[in-house]
Amino acid sequence: GTEDGVAGRVLASFGVTRDGLVGSVAGEVGRGCQARPRHLDSDALASIGIDLDEVRRRVEDAFGPGALERTRAGARALSASRPLVPRAQRALHMASKEARRSRRPYVGTEHLLLGLLRVRDCMAVALLHRRGFSGDEVRAAVLAELRR
Repeated sequence: GTEDGVAGRVLASFGVTRDGLVGSVAGEVGRGCQARPRHLDSDALASIGIDLDEVRRRVEDAFGPGALERTRAGARALSASRPLVPRAQRALHMASKEARRSRRPYVGTEHLLLGLLRVRDCMAVALLHRRGFSGDEVRAAVLAELRR
């Protein structure tokens, strides 16, 4: 599989579109880790019960107006003054470990998905559970896909 397709294929096998749920979360977290960023698909998110406008509102409440529109340069400047929250740091750390474990020279969405699954109290994992998915099932499916 390609770096693009693993997370998408696994999520699709669980009835979630590539740009939905964790794929969107992983894609957004991964913008700084990948050459090709993901774009949120509001219809896909709505189909699984996520209100994109509400997500944007909460992000802006937490991080200030325009937080989602900041440039990479702005994000770098922001990161110097506002460190990542511990769960985000842990997710990125675990994603990096997953990439090394799978002997990949990059951190792809599949690794971000695996990293998110290993973080306690992670919003993505809570959303998966609410949708009836087990983190262990998703993890096993990602690892099986990586072995293909």
